[in-house]
Amino acid sequence: MAPTRRSPTGDAVYNDIRRRILGGQLPAGHILNASHLSKKMAASRTPIREALLRLLAEGLLVESPRGLAIRQLSEEEIMEVYEVRIPLEALAARLAATHVTALHLAQIEAAHEKFAWAARQPEPDVDWLAGANIDFHRAICQAARNRLLLEFISKIYETVGRFRTTTLGRPGRLSTALAEHEELVAAIAARDAPGAEEIARRHMQGALHVRLEMYREARGRPASS
Repeated sequence: MAPTRRSPTGDAVYNDIRRRILGGQLPAGHILNASHLSKKMAASRTPIREALLRLLAEGLLVESPRGLAIRQLSEEEIMEVYEVRIPLEALAARLAATHVTALHLAQIEAAHEKFAWAARQPEPDVDWLAGANIDFHRAICQAARNRLLLEFISKIYETVGRFRTTTLGRPGRLSTALAEHEELVAAIAARDAPGAEEIARRHMQGALHVRLEMYREARGRPASS
């Protein structure tokens, strides 16, 4: 007799849906239908409802006329993300240039080459590049050799995964990001801590500027407002 397949628990369902929201597989505005989720996840309605209520209380979901939807970050929340991300990325670059080992430098260079190869394709896949971009920045954080810094910035990367679109699809942004990545790798390789810090700060400030332009234009507002 074949063993009975056990239905996922509320915690398992919650963790799975939350991971997909934070990873960007479920974009902002997407409606979560309990019946559809029940079939797709082979789970009963009770753990599905429990998971959705937890995500609603956590602020990842909002109520809409069509049901529970994945919440879009507000402009204020975007600013909050970058108010924390900019100094953390700058610190990571500075520490990486100070403490980088040959192994960590090789990992940073490999992540950069992966990003650069994809960026130079005739029709770059910007969604794939968004993931490669995070891998590049995470490699720098790992080279900084500071456990708390890596823990904090990993939470930022989770939030970044909730953005509906990547800034790399903006005309001119991909080439700018690639050039700044190259500068950053060179500064870290040269053990130029102040230079690496400044490049990382400028790189993230540029990302924030583009992110806000995209957000405002999507709402029919002037990009400079």
